[in-house]
Amino acid sequence: MRLKGIKSIIDANLFLDGYLKRHNERFSIEAAEKEDMHRPLAEDFDIDGVLCVKTRRALRNDFTVAHNKKLYQILEPANTKDVVVE
Repeated sequence: MRLKGIKSIIDANLFLDGYLKRHNERFSIEAAEKEDMHRPLAEDFDIDGVLCVKTRRALRNDFTVAHNKKLYQILEPANTKDVVVE
């Protein structure tokens, strides 16, 4: 987009409308099977827990956890030094 002289979001969106059509025509391919091959998930399967980012953080003495420059308060006392933030 820089080479096209695009400097605003409005111009970028207008450019992308045409560009994405050409890109998809060039690089997309048809699926080998037309049938939907997805399997249903079990009712008790926690997809959000599987697909989230998990990071280990230290639990402070005042039951707070620092994450992404913010402090979060743990409401119930916990007897641990580390917690996993999801």
